Amino acid sequence: EMQSNELIYESNSDKSIIATLNDFTVSTDEFFEAAVERIGTQYATDLAKIEFLFGSEYFEEAYGSNRDVFRNSSELMRMHRNDLREEKQNFSNGIYAQFGLSPETFSWNEYLFLFGQAQPIRQQILQMMGMPDPVGRYSFSEQSAFSGEEDLLRQMVERTIRYDYMSLQIDYDYYHQLVEKNFDNHFSLIAEHILVYTDMQNDFIPDDFDEYYDSLGEETEKDELNALRANLYDKINDRVDDGDSLRDIAREYMRSLRGEDEEDDDYSEWAVYRNAGLRVTHQSLNEGNSLNARNTRNYAENFVTALKAIYDNFDEEEDFAVNDSLTRTQFGFHFIRAEQGSAFEIPSARLEEGDDGFDERIANDSDMPSAQQIELYTKTVIDQYMGSEVDIDFPTEIIESLSLFYEPVFNVLLSEYYFTILMADMMIDEDVQFASSQDYHISKLNGLSDFYNRRLFPQLHE
Repeated sequence: EMQSNELIYESNSDKSIIATLNDFTVSTDEFFEAAVERIGTQYATDLAKIEFLFGSEYFEEAYGSNRDVFRNSSELMRMHRNDLREEKQNFSNGIYAQFGLSPETFSWNEYLFLFGQAQPIRQQILQMMGMPDPVGRYSFSEQSAFSGEEDLLRQMVERTIRYDYMSLQIDYDYYHQLVEKNFDNHFSLIAEHILVYTDMQNDFIPDDFDEYYDSLGEETEKDELNALRANLYDKINDRVDDGDSLRDIAREYMRSLRGEDEEDDDYSEWAVYRNAGLRVTHQSLNEGNSLNARNTRNYAENFVTALKAIYDNFDEEEDFAVNDSLTRTQFGFHFIRAEQGSAFEIPSARLEEGDDGFDERIANDSDMPSAQQIELYTKTVIDQYMGSEVDIDFPTEIIESLSLFYEPVFNVLLSEYYFTILMADMMIDEDVQFASSQDYHISKLNGLSDFYNRRLFPQLHE
């Protein structure tokens, strides 16, 4: 019905029944009512994004006053229509046919309706053929679906002008605290470690080390383990200082004999630790790529704390650094060796009078990007995207600093999910009226906004 704009599934007709089980039937109307209750609120926010922006001043600034997407003569709208024509030509010429997206199988309108599901396939084909994606600039997702060409053009418009609207809704002072956290928590290290663990079940799976530690009944047992921990750290550290690699140390440890008496033939300096049930393994972390605060969010907290301490105390005259004691996590004890990562040196966002490229609008007496800088950077990026004239020239080092500390926040603030938060909050503030179940849908809007806020900005809800 969305594709044809006709009432196909008439009530109480054979076509209106979509499922049966014995005497139980589900009609299209019943299914629609269930869908409205389940996902209607989310769908309403998606519709609101388009309808709101089409009726807004943001549309007129970009396209003029004519809201007929087929007759609007603005440069941007002509670009949208040209993108649509190129995509239609690709489909009609059978570019996607080899993977089942054939014009002999689907009509053009059916293809548009199934567009999101076809996204991975069409993108793969275009990459294989070295062809540009006619609609790639709009970042349509696998959930995108269009009821026809007009709907596609309207969604192109929405995805073009949304950023102007979104940038003006951002409380830059509020979200600057995320930049501050990124700056304060920054580290960049290429790291490897020796994990010291127990496997009392002999199942080749490390025990939960916290449970093992708590199971030690007497304090003397824990004291003995901690003494072994300190001595083992010293031995590994001495070997590292002598130039041995962690991989070789771990291999030697696990191949060592069990004799503790230096006079015996089976003596090994590692025996006392092996006989205590301690095993070791070597791991290169993140496949040898740099570790930082973002890609270690799922690491054990104590381990990340140790990485940060290594970074903060790193002697740049040395090639590497190690933690100052074996770090304990739920996996065991860790000896960490780290080298400088790709973003070890922190680029500064400082810009003071007399500096090259000084611009009072982005002046800053701190190495950390300021709230004013992130606001002007956001608007500059959007102006560039829209093809508008840009009159701020950010020095290279400030761009590097913004990329490192603000870009992760920037990407979230201009995401589909944050746009959903803005729409849900606006609908609540404007007292939007639903056709039915008003209180239920308003509560769902509140829940939607709260859910995405917590998912997108967990650091602000700790």
